[in-house]
Amino acid sequence: MHKPPSQWTVIAAFILAVALHVGAVLWVEMKEEKPLITAAVPAVTAPKGEVVFEKAGDTGMAGLVGEMTAFD
Repeated sequence: MHKPPSQWTVIAAFILAVALHVGAVLWVEMKEEKPLITAAVPAVTAPKGEVVFEKAGDTGMAGLVGEMTAFD
């Protein structure tokens, strides 16, 4: 006949399972210190003001007639 495991074996297995799970979650969620990346050329950012759209044909740029482009 089958003899069920003792109560202490079940409790020890449960505590071990919880400890392994908590360890894995802490390992995955641990923050890594990432090295700072420095750029030799400053980044170009868009102006915070109003964006004006002009027709490509009016600016002398090649493109379809009536095509809209954004300029600063």
